[in-house]
Amino acid sequence: SPVTLSLFVLSVWPRVVSFMFDRRGIAVVPLSFIGRTSLIFALGECGDTQGAIAAAEEALEMSGRHPWLLAFLAAIYDQIGDLPGAKSLHDEAIARAAREYVQPVVLAVTAAASGKLDDAFAYCDIAIDERDPAVTTLFQPGFPFARRIRAHPRFAYLGTPLAAQTPLA
Repeated sequence: SPVTLSLFVLSVWPRVVSFMFDRRGIAVVPLSFIGRTSLIFALGECGDTQGAIAAAEEALEMSGRHPWLLAFLAAIYDQIGDLPGAKSLHDEAIARAAREYVQPVVLAVTAAASGKLDDAFAYCDIAIDERDPAVTTLFQPGFPFARRIRAHPRFAYLGTPLAAQTPLA
C-alpha cells in the first residue's frame, strides 16, 4: 500500500523523496495516521515547519488529539521558538495524563519542548522504568522530536539504566 511504502521510503531515503509517497498514501487512505505522521516528519525535516504545523494540526483533529501528535507538534513549535504553543500542548498532555494513560515519552518530549528539561528527564526515567516501547525513539538520531533531549549532557547517562535492565521473560 502507499502508506507502507511511505514508511519504507521515510526510513531509507531522504525525507524529500518521501513526500511523493506520503501525499499519495493520504490521497488513497485519507484517515491514515501513519501516512500523516510520515508527512509531518518529512515536512519538518525539510525545513517546512509551517507545512509540518498545518499537517500536524489536521492530523490532531482527525485522530481525536492523539498524544503522539501533541508531542510532534510541541517539538515543531519548539523548533520555531513558539514556547507558548509548546507549553500549551505540554499542559494538555499533563491534563490528559491525569485522566488516562499517556506514555511518559510523550510527556518527556512535550516537557522538553516547553523548556522544562528537569521534568523531561524525570519522564524519561519513568519511561525506562516502565519499559515504555516508545523510549527507543529517544535514542534514534532520525527521530527529530527528541533533539532537545538528545542535545542535553544528561542524555549520555539516560541509556545506562536501560542497558542494565534484565530483559522480560
